[in-house]
Order: sequence, then C-alpha cells, then structure tokens
Amino acid sequence: MTTQPMNPEDFGALISAVSQAHSEFVYSAEVVASHNDLTPARWQVISAAAQTPATVSQIARALGLTRQSVQRVADDAVKLGLAAYRTNPKHARASLLAPTKKGRAAVQAAQAAQAEWAAEVAASLTAEQAQQVLGAIELILEASQRHWDETDP
Repeated sequence: MTTQPMNPEDFGALISAVSQAHSEFVYSAEVVASHNDLTPARWQVISAAAQTPATVSQIARALGLTRQSVQRVADDAVKLGLAAYRTNPKHARASLLAPTKKGRAAVQAAQAAQAEWAAEVAASLTAEQAQQVLGAIELILEASQRHWDETDP
C-alpha cells in the first residue's frame, strides 16, 4: 500500500467522479419524487412539516434554505393538495404548514421507492468498500475546509 499523496490530475478525476455521482443522486431523487406530484423540494418541505406542523420560516431555518424559496414550494404543495395551511395559535399571520393525507401518502411512497433504490445501489458495494469511500470523502472535506479556513480572509 502506497502512502504517497494523490497527484492533482488524479484528484481532478476524483472531483469529476464525485460531481457525476452527485448529479446521479439528484436525478434519482427527481425520479423517485416525480410520482404523486412530488419534486425533491416538495418532498423535503412536506417531510419537514410531517412530524409537527411548522411555519414556513421554521421549515426554512431547519432546512438551511431561504424563507422565500420554502414559501414558493409550500404554496405549490398547497395548490396540489399535498399540504394545507393551518391557523397558528401562537402567531396570527404565520400559518402552520401540515401535510394532507395525500401529501403523507406521497411522501411515504417516495420514501419506499428511495429505500428500494438505496438497497439496490448499496448491494453493489461491500461494507468495507463503502467505509473506504466514506473515509476518503471525509478526509477530502476536512482538507478543503482547512484550506479555506486558512486562506479565506
């Protein structure tokens, strides 16, 4: 086993492969979510309100998104009957978003399809291979964050 650092050209190829994997994961989420009037964004927002109805601002903070983007997705989900706004007893102007029966069913169907996809994809790797990939990605993230922490003014 070699202990030499990776060369920049090979690192570029690795970045490209990770980028392609990210695109594949986004595509897979879109396909899984496309059934039952979901998009990945609707799935995410409805899921965030599934446990406890929440305001759009609360959902946005929890997901690390802007309130405006969550508002647009929430309004869209309400128009499609996937969610509904409820009166907020703590704030008259900030309604609570909650999934409807149709929305809960759509999220459950998406979660089941995602689990099936994940099981099939995961079966292509051994546990050891997955740990090696995860470990390498963690090292890359740490090194990149360290670089920017040290060089970003």
